[in-house]
Amino acid sequence: MLKTILFILTIAIVAFLLNHFYKQSSITIDSGYVSLQAKGKVFNIKYQTRKNISHRFTNVNVVVSEIGAEDEKLYLESAKVESLYEFTYTPEKMVQMLFDAKDTKVLFHINGLKAMRVVLNNSKIVNLFVSQNHPKELQFLYGMSDAIFIKAVKKLSKEEVSPSDALFSLSKPLATWSVKKLDLDGMVSSIDE
Repeated sequence: MLKTILFILTIAIVAFLLNHFYKQSSITIDSGYVSLQAKGKVFNIKYQTRKNISHRFTNVNVVVSEIGAEDEKLYLESAKVESLYEFTYTPEKMVQMLFDAKDTKVLFHINGLKAMRVVLNNSKIVNLFVSQNHPKELQFLYGMSDAIFIKAVKKLSKEEVSPSDALFSLSKPLATWSVKKLDLDGMVSSIDE
C-alpha cells in the first residue's frame, strides 16, 4: 500500500515538474500576428495580409501561408503527416532537402524551435525558424529580413546574431515539396518501419 502511494506521488511530482518547467516551443498564426514562442518568451510579427495555399500528397498535408508583414513577404509552411506515418529526418536535414540548400547553420535550439540560416546553392542566405515538437508535424517560417530575425533571435534566446551580406527577399515559397522527396527520398516513413 505504501509503495503504491509513493509511486503515485512520484508520478504526480514528475508530471507537475514537467508541466511547470518544460514549455513547448511553437510557431502560431492568428488574429493579425505570427508568434514565435520559446520557454515562455514570445516574439510577435504583425501582418497585414495572408493567403493560404494547400497541397495534399499521399501521406502529407502542407499549408503554405504567404504573409505580408512590414513591407516584407514571409512564408509559413505547416506540414502534417497522416496517422500511420512520421517525418524520418531531423529538421536540419528536412530543410536542406526541401530548400535544395548546400548548408544550414543552427543559431539556437530551444524545446523544438530552431533559428537557422540556410545557405542556398546560389550562396544566397535565408533566415528561417523551424518548429518540430512531434515527428508528425513540421513548420517553417522564413523570408524575414535581418532586422526582424535578429530581434526575434535575441528576444527568444539572448543570442547575438550578425547581419547577413547575402540575404535576399523572396517572391515565392522556396520549399519544394514533391512526391519524389517525400516518398522516394524517404522524408516520410511508416511508423512500423
